[in-house]
Amino acid sequence: MSPASAADRKTPYTSQILMESISVATLREGALKEEHGERLQKFALQQLLHKPLHLEPEM
Repeated sequence: MSPASAADRKTPYTSQILMESISVATLREGALKEEHGERLQKFALQQLLHKPLHLEPEM
């Protein structure tokens, strides 16, 4: 068996793992940005109102 054929068989699996980990990292980054954006909005509202803001989660 030549080294090239072994590498050819391994490549699809390796690239699938790589794509999955990129997807997970992208989702995690998106969630962090969204959470940070919400914190910034609350902070901006606090600054506008000059008082602590206690937002209850909507049910």
